[in-house]
Amino acid sequence: VVLAALKDKYYQLRGAAAEGLKLDNKDVAKAAAPVLRKLATTEKEPHALAAVLNALGQLKDKKDEKLVANELATNPSLTVQGAALRALGGINPSQA
Repeated sequence: VVLAALKDKYYQLRGAAAEGLKLDNKDVAKAAAPVLRKLATTEKEPHALAAVLNALGQLKDKKDEKLVANELATNPSLTVQGAALRALGGINPSQA
């Protein structure tokens, strides 16, 4: 149900779903990772994107480093930049 909410047309629900994921559960993390990665490349609303980036940071997967670093460097939203920096700190602290 929560994974389906990540694809909802309302950005508030997408953001809340990303925040509500129990990513310490390996099954949830495995199922959510591809959806979060896709959403990180398509989400336009800054608050929802920030929630997605925070979730990716919790996964601590090195393959997300480039995507997160790109948002940090190019996104004009301070909300997104802050979330990207936190996520990068979770993925690769030496780069944060």
